Amino acid sequence: MASIQERGKWLWISYYRNGIHFRKPLKIPNTTEGKKLAEKIKTQIEYETMMLNNQNLFLNNTNLFPNNTAQPVLVKETQHIPLKDALQKYFDHRGDGMTEKSIFGIVMNILINKITGNISILNVSEQHGNELKNYLLKNCKSRNTAASYLNHLRVVFNHFVAKKVIPENPIPKIKWQTKPVVTIPDEDLNKVLEHFKKKDFMIMYYLIKLLKLTGFRIGEALLLKKSDINFSYETIQLYNQKAKRTEEFPFEVEPELKALLKEMIAFFEKDKMFWNFNKDSVLKIFKKALKECGIKMYKIHDLRRTAASRWALIYPMVVVQKLMRHQSYSTTLKSYTRIELKRAIQQVHN
Repeated sequence: MASIQERGKWLWISYYRNGIHFRKPLKIPNTTEGKKLAEKIKTQIEYETMMLNNQNLFLNNTNLFPNNTAQPVLVKETQHIPLKDALQKYFDHRGDGMTEKSIFGIVMNILINKITGNISILNVSEQHGNELKNYLLKNCKSRNTAASYLNHLRVVFNHFVAKKVIPENPIPKIKWQTKPVVTIPDEDLNKVLEHFKKKDFMIMYYLIKLLKLTGFRIGEALLLKKSDINFSYETIQLYNQKAKRTEEFPFEVEPELKALLKEMIAFFEKDKMFWNFNKDSVLKIFKKALKECGIKMYKIHDLRRTAASRWALIYPMVVVQKLMRHQSYSTTLKSYTRIELKRAIQQVHN
């Protein structure tokens, strides 16, 4: 058995393994939360010690099992992979430079820091998964954010199920809530654009108008450079942040787009980049503008939804997916089928 010991402001652990006494600092502060985490580490060490003892028992007592009877399947030592190491092994498998700063890393760190400690991936139970689910539902901004976190973590655990490191995935699912797509009416959008024009805040005027016409994510738009605009091929080259690849957006999608881009290049004559502020600044400025215009609070991402809703009335859904740069067709279908259905009904009646 292991025991947790208090040494001033810090916690230590003491345990025996194969007849050897170990006493180690946990580097965890002696607080209520620290003690909870230490207890989880203690449980992990006791479990691993028990597994090692059982392996030694099976290896040293060959007469325990009669001939021709099934031998127990021993857990390979390589299967005892700490969660942080498991995450890195998953990143190595992907080979696309993913790091702990990604959503995979964020949710894994929540699991480790709030629920389990850095235990072996083999020791993560359904109970741990349900504790994580409840924690995310309580602390995330929305149910769908919690669902997204769990789905990403399930991908990591599914990798190790496929590798036969763990027998099953202990991370539960959360059903997504389908919400109506919020779009910004032209009347409200024109008020915002006029507001920026009157204030001679043309940097924001051009940004909002570009988002309206292209449906770009705000992060994608802020990274645009003049060299990304190709008037010969009539395309904009942009970096898809979700898919982690460079893609092209055609001018002909929106008749106003070409003229807007020429205006922008003339306005930003001396600059290589169109914008030199960050996403948080844009969000604050946009929110303030809505308030000063007496308009309900929209999100900057609603400009993207507005563009997609407009396209869904014109183009087939597969084209909308391409323009939105959704990785999955189901994502586009889930959000904009209602609008495509409206278009189909209008075509029948006309």
